[in-house]
Amino acid sequence: MYLLLPFLLLLSCNKDPLTEAAPSLIGKWRTYDNEGVGEQVEIYENGNGVIKTFDFDKENTSTKERTWYIKDNELHFGKAAFNGEFYDIDAYPQTAGSIIPMGIDSILPGERYIVLDERNYKEIN
Repeated sequence: MYLLLPFLLLLSCNKDPLTEAAPSLIGKWRTYDNEGVGEQVEIYENGNGVIKTFDFDKENTSTKERTWYIKDNELHFGKAAFNGEFYDIDAYPQTAGSIIPMGIDSILPGERYIVLDERNYKEIN
């Protein structure tokens, strides 16, 4: 078991920095469900960022700043994202052509959004 641990750590660390692999993801991306609970993924220009949670625009929690990585079309929050802090990238940033409902909010035509774990995240300023 102990001989396997270094191998597993090496595999978990073999990720590409987001700034090299997918710079189009840089920005602030927010989603809401129907009850007004939201999540915001922030990816800074330097590849670092945070994850925040919201209730009707009131921030509840924020993680410590870490570096974002890409591996196998997954967005990983930190080198070793063992606590579920990674997302499947279902769609890279794109511009909405029509209104897209998103819980208590909507993505309007002309606004940018991404799809992570089958949820729409709207780009915010």
